[in-house]
Amino acid sequence: MEQGYFECNDCDAVIRTMPAAALRVALSEMEASLEIATEKCPACGHVNLFPGFSQMEVYTCRECGKLIRLADGPDIDQIFGPANND
Repeated sequence: MEQGYFECNDCDAVIRTMPAAALRVALSEMEASLEIATEKCPACGHVNLFPGFSQMEVYTCRECGKLIRLADGPDIDQIFGPANND
């Protein structure tokens, strides 16, 4: 069976996998949900919107392009490396 996936546009991390035939339905469900995460960039103040998500742990600001980490953990560290807590 052919598999499809959703991936992060910024880091290419795979967010969700499923049968390829189910991708269109899953995308429609995400877009139709009332969940929209909003995060204000601490670097530039731009408000970033993420339809289909309830919260973000890491994102790239769509205004200034800075990588913003809102959480730490092994999964995040595996993709982005350890946080720089200077």
